[in-house]
Amino acid sequence: MKEKKGRLYKFYGKLTIRNKLLILCLPFVVLGYFLIFYSTTVIMFDQMKQMVYDQTEQNVMEKKKLVNTLLDNYNQATIKFLYYTDKVQEYLNTRQSVLSVEEQEKLTDMISYQIGSLITNNQDALMNVCIYNKFNELYINNAIYYNTIEQTNDFAEILKEAAEEMNWVPEHMKSRMINWADSMEWDWCISRQRLFATPIPVWFCKDCGKVMLPDVEDLPVDPTHDKPKKACSCGCEEFIGEEDVLDTWMDSSISPLSIAGWPNEGYENNFPANIRPQGHDIIRTWAFYTTLRCLALTGKKPFDDIVINGMVFGEDGYKMSKSRGNVIAPDEVIEQYGADALRTWAANSVPGSDVIFDWKDIKHGYRFLRKFWNAFRFISMQIFDEEVSYDEIKDNFDPLDLWILSKLNNLNKVVDNAFANYDFATTITSIEKFIWHDFCDEYIEAVKYRLYNDDVSDSSRKAAKYTLRNVIETSLKLLSPIVPFFAEEVYQYFGDGESIHKTSWPEVNEDLVSEEYENKGNITVDLIDEVRRFKSSSKIPLNAQLSEVNVYTNDGNLVEVFNEFSQDIEGTLKIDDLAIKTGKPEVHEKIIEVEPDMSQIGPMFKKDAGKIIGYLKSRDIEEIADELENSGELAIGEITVGKDLLNISKEIVGASGKKVDILQSENLDVIVEVIR
Repeated sequence: MKEKKGRLYKFYGKLTIRNKLLILCLPFVVLGYFLIFYSTTVIMFDQMKQMVYDQTEQNVMEKKKLVNTLLDNYNQATIKFLYYTDKVQEYLNTRQSVLSVEEQEKLTDMISYQIGSLITNNQDALMNVCIYNKFNELYINNAIYYNTIEQTNDFAEILKEAAEEMNWVPEHMKSRMINWADSMEWDWCISRQRLFATPIPVWFCKDCGKVMLPDVEDLPVDPTHDKPKKACSCGCEEFIGEEDVLDTWMDSSISPLSIAGWPNEGYENNFPANIRPQGHDIIRTWAFYTTLRCLALTGKKPFDDIVINGMVFGEDGYKMSKSRGNVIAPDEVIEQYGADALRTWAANSVPGSDVIFDWKDIKHGYRFLRKFWNAFRFISMQIFDEEVSYDEIKDNFDPLDLWILSKLNNLNKVVDNAFANYDFATTITSIEKFIWHDFCDEYIEAVKYRLYNDDVSDSSRKAAKYTLRNVIETSLKLLSPIVPFFAEEVYQYFGDGESIHKTSWPEVNEDLVSEEYENKGNITVDLIDEVRRFKSSSKIPLNAQLSEVNVYTNDGNLVEVFNEFSQDIEGTLKIDDLAIKTGKPEVHEKIIEVEPDMSQIGPMFKKDAGKIIGYLKSRDIEEIADELENSGELAIGEITVGKDLLNISKEIVGASGKKVDILQSENLDVIVEVIR
């Protein structure tokens, strides 16, 4: 430390007197600058605070002055219209001059006539309402807003009863309406400052501020363009039209009534509406106010069913938003994959639940429609060449015909029920599974031999054609509400010139519904699929003939099923000879080739390796196989070669001595012996 201090003193001692003085003055200079900065900042802050205070107070005073001026000059006319209970009206009359009773009733009639208002002359208001504008909003919020709790509670009970009468899909969404009704403790302001909506039919005298109302027969009017037909009582003929408009929900909330033809006679025939699609985010607005208005005007619920949909989220998992940049416009999807592919994606959503947009789901829908189209193109060459009626072939169906027709009619039931419950996801997934798997992958492949084989009877061929047409036409109609364009395009090939959307909905043929044949057909299809997978894995073409196939099982029911479906099994798999047997196949391994393992024989036997090679080439393979089976080794002179030094190839042969392939089914208690 002393050494460091010594060096510092030496450094200081070398400085000039001027530099020494500057170093001594530096702390005082820094302190001075700090004091100046601090004092300046404090002064500026106080000035700014005072400016803000003065400005705020000025704004408040100007606001109050503006309100008072408006109230004085227009004699409270800017309040325009306040409808409350008698008790509240008395309270208002003690404080200010508002519309007279006659003017209030007349304005009530105007609004009721023009938009079918909640407020009517001959019934008490179910909920307090008011109209105000932006100029006196502060005054009204602070002094006039009033709530009658008793009336609100009565209304809430009426609204909840209506909510219970409606069928909500999903059911739990009803609680949002009920909870909202229970929480109401406020007035409904029915005026807004908007660019468009239903005009409030009110003018104000430019001189005295008196409210002028049109006659009922003159409605509707737009006070910003139309003028009163008479002068004010003060003699003035100049008026200021009300620019505010009625709340959006005052119009939209009577939509089911408007569609039904209300208030004309006969509107009851179309009211309540059957269904209301509804986003869950506006249950407390649109659904709420619609129920409110219809109850007030008719005493009835607005619709029978209310189906709630969710929101669409982007691929990133967030709600679609322009600011996030995750919005996918419908036009973009339609341009690439068509409108109906988009509809299949939408139909897969669950009511009330949000859904994430994913391009792969759109592509899946597109591929499904393409699958359907390719299947139709194939069978169209067979189903339109002759008319085949059900009565003509109902006794000649093959077992697989009965299988697919039973599945078709059960599909019809599932779709009917799903549509009735607005379960569109079940609808589209059930149809997809049936068309893609049961019809295209299984039935069409199984029926080809009946269309092209001359050995097939005419009755069997006609039954196949009827089945193909019936399945494709019925499935198309079941799909039509979801994919209307695709369904219409395909249906036009049926040649009757009628739109598919004007045809009758498919009816279930109970005579063709058979659980027995569905179970039998499913078992048969499983067996066919096992053999087809064998062909594919063995690189055998699916249309290649198989010489012989023996199906072994100890299950008597399976024997019965396979025998009944034997013709379909043979025809589909192109089998020359099919046999259904009990027990297990008699098979054994047969050596078909023996080669020396030179990686071991060479180093071990060296010069004698040639003897081993020559022996294997010269002897018959059956002799070599017998020797190996009996002794487990080969004796070549004085040389002994074990199995572990040989590459032995084997094959499985059946009782006939022919090479066979053995298939052990994963789904069925069977063993399949295939002879190519």
